[in-house]
Amino acid sequence: MSRSAPPGACARPRPPPPRSTRTSAARCATRTAPRRPRTAWSARSCRSSRSRACCWTGRWARSPRGGRRSARALCHRSILAVPRDAGVADRVNRIKDRERWRPFAGVTRAAHGPRFWGDVGHLSRYMLGAAPVTPEGRATAAGVVHVDGTTRPQLLAGDEAPVVGALLDELDRQGAPPVLLNTSFNGKGEPIVDSADDALRAFRAMDLDFLILEDSVYRKPYRR
Repeated sequence: MSRSAPPGACARPRPPPPRSTRTSAARCATRTAPRRPRTAWSARSCRSSRSRACCWTGRWARSPRGGRRSARALCHRSILAVPRDAGVADRVNRIKDRERWRPFAGVTRAAHGPRFWGDVGHLSRYMLGAAPVTPEGRATAAGVVHVDGTTRPQLLAGDEAPVVGALLDELDRQGAPPVLLNTSFNGKGEPIVDSADDALRAFRAMDLDFLILEDSVYRKPYRR
């Protein structure tokens, strides 16, 4: 049974509602237009070999065994870059404080895979195999070529990763090689970002240029 306050007593003030982490983290960035402008603007920005993007989409990729989550980001929670030159790998390694000996993955549409690397069958859906890189791949995607001449490829089919798929399609439309460096969106010793707030916090803390968060793009205002 509730008790009423004694005469003359003031009601206890309610604490203010917690401030949204997403709102405070997003203050470091400028939001751009959604949907088609998002894809075109992001692809143009990605074409710079010095641009580093990250993306987050609400659903995780499924694991090869049918589980709810894959052990890898698989373009749903990823750091992305155009791998035009080998220096891109060094820049991404610095951002993540990542060991140089670890290989990077290249991602492209399934139809373009034979242009850039050899066939490793179903393993290429989950970044689990090592494939030899073709001469065209070495010329246009040097940032994902390991010291032994291989890459750990991922091939996208259909609508498996809509954001990255749209970026690849837009790069192809603009006449650029439709291939990206893809690595998990997390810092050293941290798990892959899970929520949208995790993505915004990581974006603010890491040396990344823009974040694709579902249907929005966030760009750090001091970046050109």
